[in-house]
Amino acid sequence: MSLTVRELFDLRGRTALVTGGATGLGLAMARALAEAGASVAIASRRDDLCKQKAQELAQATGASTLGVRMDVVSREEIRNAFEIVLSKFEKLDILVVNAGTAGVGEAVSLSPEEWNATIDTNLAGAFWCAQAAAASMIPRRSGNIVTIASIYGFLATDGRLYGDPGQAPLENPAFAASKGGLIQLTRSLAGAWARHGVRVNCISPGGFLVERLARRLGPDRERFMKMWAEKTPLGRMGDPDDLKGAVLFLASDASRYVTGQNLAVDGGWSLW
Repeated sequence: MSLTVRELFDLRGRTALVTGGATGLGLAMARALAEAGASVAIASRRDDLCKQKAQELAQATGASTLGVRMDVVSREEIRNAFEIVLSKFEKLDILVVNAGTAGVGEAVSLSPEEWNATIDTNLAGAFWCAQAAAASMIPRRSGNIVTIASIYGFLATDGRLYGDPGQAPLENPAFAASKGGLIQLTRSLAGAWARHGVRVNCISPGGFLVERLARRLGPDRERFMKMWAEKTPLGRMGDPDDLKGAVLFLASDASRYVTGQNLAVDGGWSLW
């Protein structure tokens, strides 16, 4: 029987976990899933904050929610967090792998510690989370994993935008490498788990003025936003709500014949 569009996007009866879900784009995506009817667990390194945001999300949407501490560089914390989520909700249908770090540093002087910290969080941590989710999804032959990469996973960083024109361009080779790896990891896992009924897709956001970036820019914020908008076909930076539709599409049955894909949500930045 054919499903209606509303039914295809309906997440009632499903459970989602969003890593890095207590702030910024992660919180916006968690809200999108809750608004579509899912029960939602928010995970972050700040236990107090993710519990607070989970409570606020429940009050705003009526969804069943949970806040749980998880540092994705720790496999033990990942295991503990997944056990807590499964104990409360009994199953996991959707994982959004959003936790990450900026990994900014000059290529010529980037230290092993800085490199490893970025790769461990953005790439290795993403894999361990996906692996933990798949362990519970594969026996049920059903599940959706959405990874969050970046346009800098397939484009070079235009570091001239991030500072005073008299300063050296910003460089983030570890971030770019980790996000490029994440896009390819998404394809690999999609191929590995498709036969088990588990889909894996990726979203690559473009320019979104998240709190961390706004703090780093400081007084250069307005100049940065103007320059970014001028280089973007749609003429503006992204708003957190701009990711809600993308994550809902990939997390729902609306994309049930889609796997291994990378969706750029960038206002057309990658066209030019």
